[in-house]
Amino acid sequence: MRTLLDPLEPDFLRPLFNDVFRQLQRGKALQPYVFHDGCYLLSMDGTGYFSSKKIHCESCLQKKNSQTGEITYEHQMLGVAVVHPDHQQVIPLAPEPIIKQDGDNKNDCERNAGMRLLQKIRGEHPNLKLIVVEDGLASNAPHIRELKRLDMHFLLGAKPDDHQHLFDAVSQAEAAGRATTLCWTDVAKASSANNLPN
Repeated sequence: MRTLLDPLEPDFLRPLFNDVFRQLQRGKALQPYVFHDGCYLLSMDGTGYFSSKKIHCESCLQKKNSQTGEITYEHQMLGVAVVHPDHQQVIPLAPEPIIKQDGDNKNDCERNAGMRLLQKIRGEHPNLKLIVVEDGLASNAPHIRELKRLDMHFLLGAKPDDHQHLFDAVSQAEAAGRATTLCWTDVAKASSANNLPN
């Protein structure tokens, strides 16, 4: 399989993913995945799928150990799938490879690949209503501007250590009574938890 697939550009495989997705649309199999206000949750995250200290190719990303100088060769990608909290199955869309040209650190690499991937998804699915779900790497102004430009809603993670200014602003808003809190209760989990023996 590697002999057949390795020489191919990853974009060559995108139409195959889109064909399956359109079949699911036509067959109404996507309807149960509508999450809110006609929108689908699109979960996106980076992952590695190859790592070696010996085997490598021209396309490998290289990570150098700062203490030993040892090089680890890797292949990474951004995976993306339509998800729903009530369904164990996910519907994958075509992934985006993270390439050498994306940068020298994890943040740059994943962000640059993310910009490419979101543009491709919007081009392939111009009318699909999406809520993009990402981790704290995506919580930055350029990425948020791009999501808005592509007419995508978003839920982005944020951690106090990475977003100190944001958390300070929220704390000030709470202290001034300007904050709005939303609570979302999973009814099925809450009712099963209430039925647990004491």
